[in-house]
Amino acid sequence: MKIRANSVLFVFCLWPILNFIKQNKEQLGKGEYLVLLSFFAIAFFVCVVIYWLLQLVFGQSKQPSTVAAIVALLIIFFNYPVIFQFIDEVVFSFHSNYFYLFALLTIPVAAFLTCKNKVAIDALLVAGLAAIVLPTMTLSYYFLTKTHFGLAQANHSGDATKLKRSPNIYYIMTDSYARQDQLLKLFNYDNTPFLGYLKEHGFYIADHAYSNYPETFISLPSSLWMDYPVTEESLKFSDRQAFYSIIQGNNPVVTYIKSHGYSYVHMGVGRWAGSKCGGNEDLCLANNDELKLVFYSMTPIAYFRRNYSLTTAASLEKNLDAVTRYQSFFLFAHLQPPHPPATFDKNCRPTLVKPNTLIWQNSGKAKAEYLNDLRCTNQQLIPVIDKILSRDPQAIIILHSDHGTGFGVNWEWSLNQWPREAFEERFSILMALRLPAECRQTLYPSLSPVNIFRVTFACIEGRSPETLPDVSYISTYEGAKEFGRVHKYDRLSSAKSQNLAQQTLTNRFT
Repeated sequence: MKIRANSVLFVFCLWPILNFIKQNKEQLGKGEYLVLLSFFAIAFFVCVVIYWLLQLVFGQSKQPSTVAAIVALLIIFFNYPVIFQFIDEVVFSFHSNYFYLFALLTIPVAAFLTCKNKVAIDALLVAGLAAIVLPTMTLSYYFLTKTHFGLAQANHSGDATKLKRSPNIYYIMTDSYARQDQLLKLFNYDNTPFLGYLKEHGFYIADHAYSNYPETFISLPSSLWMDYPVTEESLKFSDRQAFYSIIQGNNPVVTYIKSHGYSYVHMGVGRWAGSKCGGNEDLCLANNDELKLVFYSMTPIAYFRRNYSLTTAASLEKNLDAVTRYQSFFLFAHLQPPHPPATFDKNCRPTLVKPNTLIWQNSGKAKAEYLNDLRCTNQQLIPVIDKILSRDPQAIIILHSDHGTGFGVNWEWSLNQWPREAFEERFSILMALRLPAECRQTLYPSLSPVNIFRVTFACIEGRSPETLPDVSYISTYEGAKEFGRVHKYDRLSSAKSQNLAQQTLTNRFT
């Protein structure tokens, strides 16, 4: 009977871990599996301790009641968001956490008082095994059919070339910062004052810039890889790990700058594991605890961990002193705003945000929050740039976005059927570079992330850049049928078709 009781506890402690892995399998690396294994060990240890304590207090005869109570506790504990939402929307719309706490305390007690039959342990064991069958089968199929995706060798030159100049390089990526024309179209917001400030301080604005991919986990690698990490000819990828590795420092850009004597400073976004420090950096300014945050969101621990650190322009400004101790350095900083969730209040002070709200909600409130975060980001970037240039007037500063907004994007669309309007919203990005004056003639309006460091490194070497064609690939997220593939978007053909349709419509009514 003891073996069966322990088996029940083992299965019900394993159940939430397996479900978590099933839902996040494409984003988990080897290190994350070890962390999840430790979570399982802690949960199982706690359950066994509670089980033995209750056995000591109530005796062997209460074994079925004890096991039933612990199982009820596990189910309620690891289904916090589902139960909380049900209480909030169906039962009570206020003090929902108190009612959840009431359920967490009373239902296990009720199970303890009512489940007295020894058959209950066998029934719970069967129920537990049934609960883990689906995630086990799903994960088995995933790992057996998983494609071992390998990136093609990046095509770039200049690895051993002597540099003409060695300015410090500040690479600042503002997540989801839309291009001026899209801000006017979507929000009726004129970003000219901020763009004018950038121009006055030596920045070139690529006002027809598009991203190469629509998601951060592929788009950001395109700049650091100095090439297209995945194309239509690539093997299907099953997860994000190869792309995360690029962002975390295993890329040609870092290899290049370190081979030329630069120090590498890495500042992750704070919330997202994709841009955490990878170990190649000389200084790690910000890391993240995404795995813990997402896992805790399954439990009432989420209530006590409402806020989490995000990397903003103000965060970067506070850390500039630590960076400037290096003689020559390359700084990579991934800034969270204006990407959701809302980071600032109306006075641009940091707000408390929940760890499960990193989504695009097509609502007036969400759009207002995005625009407010963009304004606040502008407000915070100005003193950052002022501070950099006052100390380091020869600095190269790269300020761009990985993609635009996603309010009008449906990720279930087929890759070859994106409407032009959605493409323009998602792919139109801020692109601003401050290079030495003699290098600015190499910049052009349609510059995309894949060529950022091709023009930058050519500049510091004193040669003409070898750029790639600026193209865009449609891709999607996990859960969609075509995840793992990309589709080259024909910008020119689509633009011509749109213009022709507009011209026909105009002629019809004139």
